Amino acid sequence: MRNLLKFVVLMVTLSTAASGQDLSGTALVMGIGQRSCAYWRESPTKIEDGKNWIRGFWSGLNYMNDANHSVGKQTDPAGILAEIDKECDAKPSAQLGAATANVFMEMARSHAPRP
Repeated sequence: MRNLLKFVVLMVTLSTAASGQDLSGTALVMGIGQRSCAYWRESPTKIEDGKNWIRGFWSGLNYMNDANHSVGKQTDPAGILAEIDKECDAKPSAQLGAATANVFMEMARSHAPRP
């Protein structure tokens, strides 16, 4: 239950960032995930760094998600990255971490395990 609470707090915090609200001082996001989608796409090196960050962050979100440890299972890593690309296309100034969390939450909602 404690992990679920932490997960929910993290999701709310990151979705706040994606909605354009300032996250400074609210969530500790490390690495390229704290930078904007536009920054992530500036060079091949940054793109690769971002993809690696996304894979690790996604895995961590799944690890902490007691309701479903397999969010994204309906696709593959390339499909997840493609969805994050779409999110970043729509909001280039969004934090990469927030864009990733938004895609994660959408996939979690639309592919939730049935009881």
